[in-house]
Amino acid sequence: MPLSATISDAPAGLIGVVPVLIGPLQALLAILPGLLLALAAAIVSVLVSIFRPRAMLAFVKLLWRLKIHLVVIAGCVAGPWWAAERYWPSGESPAAAQGGGGDWPIFRGGLARRGAAAGEPGPAAGGVNWARQAGEEWFHASPAVVGNRVYVASALLSAFDGRDGEGRIYCFDADTGAIAWAAEPTFKTGHKNYRATFSSPVVRGELLVCGEGFHFATGARVVCLETATGKLRWSFQTASHVECTPVVADVTAGGRPEPRVFVGAGDDGYYCLDLATGRQIWHLPGERYPDAETSLAVHENKVYAGLGKGGRALCVIDAAEGRELARADVPYAVFSPPSIADGKLFVGMGRGDFIEAGSPPAGEVWCVDLARLAAHRGGPLRPDWKIDAEATVLGSVAVAAGRVYFCTVAGAVHCADRRTGRPVARFDAHAPIKASPAVADRHVYVITEAGMLYGLDRRTLEPVWEYRVGTRRQCISSPAVARGRVYVGTQEDGFVCVGRPAKRQAAVWSGRLAGAPRAGNFFGSPPPKLGVFRWQYPPDQEGQTKRAVVAAPPAAVGDALFVPLAAQEAPGLACLPARADAEKAPEPRWVYRTSAPVLRSPAVVGDLAFCVDGAPGGDGRHVHAVRVADGTARWKAPVAPDATGTLTATAADLFVQDRPDGLTRFGLSGDRLWVRYLGGRLDHAPAVAAAMLVAATSHPPSLVALDRPTGAELWSIGLDAAPAADPWVHRDTVYLPTSRGLEARSLVDGSPRPPHAWQPPGGAVGGDVAVDAAHIVYVDAKGHLVVLDRRTGRPTRPPVPGARPGTAPLLGGGVVLYEAADGKIMKLRLAGAGEADGEGTPRPEEWADASWLGPAASPMVLSGTAVYVGRAGWGLVCLGEDR
Repeated sequence: MPLSATISDAPAGLIGVVPVLIGPLQALLAILPGLLLALAAAIVSVLVSIFRPRAMLAFVKLLWRLKIHLVVIAGCVAGPWWAAERYWPSGESPAAAQGGGGDWPIFRGGLARRGAAAGEPGPAAGGVNWARQAGEEWFHASPAVVGNRVYVASALLSAFDGRDGEGRIYCFDADTGAIAWAAEPTFKTGHKNYRATFSSPVVRGELLVCGEGFHFATGARVVCLETATGKLRWSFQTASHVECTPVVADVTAGGRPEPRVFVGAGDDGYYCLDLATGRQIWHLPGERYPDAETSLAVHENKVYAGLGKGGRALCVIDAAEGRELARADVPYAVFSPPSIADGKLFVGMGRGDFIEAGSPPAGEVWCVDLARLAAHRGGPLRPDWKIDAEATVLGSVAVAAGRVYFCTVAGAVHCADRRTGRPVARFDAHAPIKASPAVADRHVYVITEAGMLYGLDRRTLEPVWEYRVGTRRQCISSPAVARGRVYVGTQEDGFVCVGRPAKRQAAVWSGRLAGAPRAGNFFGSPPPKLGVFRWQYPPDQEGQTKRAVVAAPPAAVGDALFVPLAAQEAPGLACLPARADAEKAPEPRWVYRTSAPVLRSPAVVGDLAFCVDGAPGGDGRHVHAVRVADGTARWKAPVAPDATGTLTATAADLFVQDRPDGLTRFGLSGDRLWVRYLGGRLDHAPAVAAAMLVAATSHPPSLVALDRPTGAELWSIGLDAAPAADPWVHRDTVYLPTSRGLEARSLVDGSPRPPHAWQPPGGAVGGDVAVDAAHIVYVDAKGHLVVLDRRTGRPTRPPVPGARPGTAPLLGGGVVLYEAADGKIMKLRLAGAGEADGEGTPRPEEWADASWLGPAASPMVLSGTAVYVGRAGWGLVCLGEDR
């Protein structure tokens, strides 16, 4: 049962900043001269005879005779002062309204329900920038952000009576919090004041639409205001409450699109209104659609609705005519607004509501095919997949980059694969979460009912920032991200803007496979369902020879692939557009030629790409810095003949193994910052942390920690086994693949982690290691695919035989791709249902028969919807789904 209230369709005015008292002022002006003269005489009399009792008594009698006039004067003085304090922030005026960011026509801004302006980075640090109306109003509604304006509805504490109360709709300056306007739309009939509100505003062009009221209100209204001034355009009265956030969407009627408003009115069912006038287009009664409180989704002329406790169903309605097209029963009440992406509908449900958690707790998240749902004619519906959330999901499901994010009233934040529903990551906030998550470019933002705001890493859901914005329970406003900040309402701490805009960081592909432990999948995205051959580059390489024209994995940054070319007659670095849907190899944007083959993976930082030419043992080798835009040379530096030439890049510097027993730190402009000799051969890239880096030498085996700014040695320890792949750092632990297995060591001094905290199996690691939020995956020296629990190092399943030793698995979305000994690429699901062996554990299935392409010459890299891999005789091969 969310919270709700009510309205009348008679248009009227808006609250004024200064009260208008025309009648009283006219009367006051008529008597003002005499009144002032009398007051002056009284004051003089008091000053002259202040200690005379008879004079004091006369003065009191005079004040009593003028009591009405004095009250009018006090009101005229105090009224403007009170209004200015109430409606005008101290010392600040709102900046001129700016466009940008598009409209906010639906709850959370769009059908994917991300709650973030497109392309905007979210903050990872910072406290409160501004707060408004703290201690005066509740903000249960969620904000809409358009340009430099934030729109949100409130409930006045001073007027709240548990049923109706009064509320306002605010327009804040997004940068300063200055109030551009505050509206209390008043009406000629029924309830005269705008009521305390749970519904959230939506914005389309110059118009704002919002519901009115909390759950027990009746006769609640839908209002439409001008975004520039807050002036009321129209209102529409329903018979129940309008907690539902409206949706503004175009509907094709009569051959042309028309903007309309779709909204649920509690027990009064669903309404479709004309956006321009508020005229009713159609109405579906509450008897057929009870608990119509959840915000709707409108897509391709269809309305998708979820019903609460009285309905427990998903409904599909013709948006133009209001006809029901489909209805599917669901096991629980639906208070989670449906999300839509890629032809699928995602929705949460559960036993509880905004007041009661439900007993026993239960909840699910469903993914349903839109076409199949629209064809359903009643009764239960089998979803494409469902997730047992273990508690009610009240907020919307956010869809972003192949994943879904949702929260439960038990305090869990979940990330799952969009296509399969398999879990990817989880975070426990240890407090109920009733609001929706906001998903920005790198972080997910959630607020607990107790007012703790978390910023979580989008890939792993590990916390990177937290800040308490509310001190009272019932913080159920969903955060919105825009302009590098988070905007959210609280129970009694006002409406709050928190966080500092994060600096836009340059795109970084750190080196081989994007660095350990990403293993070729920078964003951790799931691979395509099948690996159909699309094209190969260079286009003249079609298996006539066995040469490895591409002998190292490419760098994949944005929509570009940076391909190392190993052919002796045409070496260099090529920049290709990443085109998974092309029928033939795309034309390169540029090709940078080197004097010797490029046999190591390139690195990319912002507008620079780096590569090293020549094989160990050759002369005339260099590290090259090339402009990403056009492939022209920026700078180069020599590399020793016997050095590996491995590159490791960060947003600030470049580490080059330009000598066999050491490395050099370069600035991105080519200046040499320091050189460090490590006393042993360096065959693998170092692990780079914020203030230090850890390198593993092979002869003799050792682990060395260096100070990143200066190159000074911090500590060094000997190893019992030689390193087998690149190490990596996670928090305070260094993970090191060796010829005896996988080791975990302290970042402080290199000492082994206690056995109870880390118990990996023995056996040599055979190649690069892939890691996600829950798993560590690698191929051992005997050709077994090994899957470990990330926290403990213990195997999560029996080793899978048949992998090609020395190859690197590709991990993403709970799915592993790996090279089999027979040349096929196999797929293994790490969680969830699937084809199983006799013990009930998922077993591998064929992803692509690449045996006809010859042996792999490089590990796989995932970019977008395609996998790229070097194959001997074929160059770089693109594998993706068939169109």
